[in-house]
Amino acid sequence: MPKPGLEKTQSLSSVISAACSRPAHLSSGNSLRRSASTSIAKNWKTEELPSYSYQDLEYAYVTKQGKRISPAVVYVTNEEEANELLGAFKTAVGFDMEWVISMMSGSRGKKTAVVQVADDKMILVIHLHKMQAFSSKLKELVESTSIIKLGVNIVQDFAKLVKDFGVAPQMGVELRDIANTADGPTMAARGIPEHEKRVKFSLLVRIFLHKELDKGPVKTGNWEKYPLSDIQIAYAANDAHCGFTLYKRLMSIAASRKVAVDFEELAGRVRAVVENYPYTL
Repeated sequence: MPKPGLEKTQSLSSVISAACSRPAHLSSGNSLRRSASTSIAKNWKTEELPSYSYQDLEYAYVTKQGKRISPAVVYVTNEEEANELLGAFKTAVGFDMEWVISMMSGSRGKKTAVVQVADDKMILVIHLHKMQAFSSKLKELVESTSIIKLGVNIVQDFAKLVKDFGVAPQMGVELRDIANTADGPTMAARGIPEHEKRVKFSLLVRIFLHKELDKGPVKTGNWEKYPLSDIQIAYAANDAHCGFTLYKRLMSIAASRKVAVDFEELAGRVRAVVENYPYTL
């Protein structure tokens, strides 16, 4: 568990609201295949939904005494802290990354600045840009074949880790693929083709969690600046935790439909793409 002094305040609801005050914008039809564009147009903003927050008690960890506790959010800025805390993750984690995005045409993004790892008990926001070295325990987690890393477009995140730090990521799984396996009929009914690769995280959250995963302008902010603002920390924590929550929801659906999810096969899909990724990130 987090050491005293490491844990960020848990009352970040107002911070999340500030970070997520503007709706996400959709890419034009020219940048998506017609099928995906039509699907998103049919499903996006069709109704007002409450915003997703890792602080919602419906997503809280339930203790043996039946008490519901929201996850601790820990902003980590050195390797020692990261190595101590990362050992708490054992089976599956929501995984996400942030870096400074260049607005210049043809420019590559900068080196990965932040990595977020989350389950229902703890969310780590690891400020890699502030560290002297890549955390050895983070490398172990990323390369572990027993810990599933869950995300949307995790292929790009893994490819960027390879390029930036020379690690060998394993067991990364696209939440989109779990959704197609666990509840293909719902995905099909929403007009999302099974092999559509450009399904937005926010759309999956609307469909399966009935919440709005707000983005706002924070995504394109300066993730290298130290310290990260409370708004940035809340945004980063929310995304990673939402990935873990969506995974749990999809696994519940799979169990109710008696559908098996082959994580080795799904991770193999990601690995095959990462190994042949055009490293222009």
